[in-house]
Amino acid sequence: MGIDLIITFLGVFFLLVFSVSQGYFIGFPLGVALVIFLGVMKGRGFPLGTLIAMAWRGSQKSWGVIIILFLVGVVSAAWIAAGTVPAIVYYGLQVIQPRYFIVSGFLLTSFVSLLLGTSFGTVGTVGTALMVMARSSGVDENLMAGAVIAGAYFGDRISPMSSSAHLIATLTETKIYQNIKHLWQTNLIALSLATVIYLLLSLTTPAATTQQNITAEIAQTFTINPLVIAPAFVILGLAIAQVPVKLSMLLSLITALGCSLIYQPYSLMDNLQFLLWGFTLAPNHPLADIVKGGGWCRC
Repeated sequence: MGIDLIITFLGVFFLLVFSVSQGYFIGFPLGVALVIFLGVMKGRGFPLGTLIAMAWRGSQKSWGVIIILFLVGVVSAAWIAAGTVPAIVYYGLQVIQPRYFIVSGFLLTSFVSLLLGTSFGTVGTVGTALMVMARSSGVDENLMAGAVIAGAYFGDRISPMSSSAHLIATLTETKIYQNIKHLWQTNLIALSLATVIYLLLSLTTPAATTQQNITAEIAQTFTINPLVIAPAFVILGLAIAQVPVKLSMLLSLITALGCSLIYQPYSLMDNLQFLLWGFTLAPNHPLADIVKGGGWCRC
């Protein structure tokens, strides 16, 4: 590796870090990085046409992952509009006991991330709610944050909706369900050890109370009943049956749209906007920072 490539890699790395820290769309720095690498390799004697052909052949492997990313974005928005994610958060917070607050938060975020397939989406929904509860109940916020992040990454690695899992399957040319099966075998050990650790931490630092107005706000904003969780059960059931993930997501999306139209106060046009731009509430709504996300353009 020459000095030109070392400088290029370092420059691209700092460009990506800067873009992420400033909240810029990741596609912009990646596009700039592609142009820079093409220029460097052309300077090394590679014809531009050959470089473009190589880039095109390499990008073809990612199309399946890109489609999954788009589907995850629209399914996540549909799940929120249908009340699926709010219902999971609502019922999850209801069963948390002060004495087992930290371990319950860890297991809840693990379950939600397994369903959503995204660590960021999990932290931004149930994770935010748990941190609000921890802050007002006397629990060490650092311990709670660690439990939330650990739980979020557990499901992100082994969920059939995880883009990371699909990327690994694509690059290694393996089957995703076979990979998930092997990952479960190793992740169960980590899950069990983490559960024991967080249980001990819960017993030594119990919460003073878990009563919050978050669940009341969720119930006022969405219609909460067991039926709105159907889109999540569709994903889980079809994953167990090893139905192709794209078909599973499509069926879950249709189910979520049906739940949104039947149970929630959103029209078909509202749902189409959510699928495109993501689900959001009014900025001054108490749940604005907890219930949001998804969308084709935000995936």
